[in-house]
Amino acid sequence: MTMDVLKNLNPPQKEAVLHGEGPLLILAGAGSGKTRVITNRIDHLIRERGVRPWNILAVTFTNKAAREMAERVSKLLGGADTPLIATFHAACGRILRRDIHQLGFQSSFAIYDDRDSDRLLKDADKGADKGT
Repeated sequence: MTMDVLKNLNPPQKEAVLHGEGPLLILAGAGSGKTRVITNRIDHLIRERGVRPWNILAVTFTNKAAREMAERVSKLLGGADTPLIATFHAACGRILRRDIHQLGFQSSFAIYDDRDSDRLLKDADKGADKGT
């Protein structure tokens, strides 16, 4: 990371990018530079602190934000290995698929949203009405 990147950050942003050991939660309003801070923090952790990309997890709420963050990190790192950057749901699904065998389940499961669950219950209720 060059000092030019830090020059474009305000003091709280610099503090977040250079934060020492342990997890870091960044809460700020829209347009406040959260994505810039997080992407620069990831770059700093990998380049300056020697953290391996697979030891970093960055989660957000929307697919759009996750894509944007992943693209920025990839650009900063020059296409090198990037950490897992995803929505909460996608990250949890990926972790479950990777480790679900530890619980004795297959990784070929489906995750239902509310609409899917409602449809499944209605279909089951219709089957019960028909005696099947």
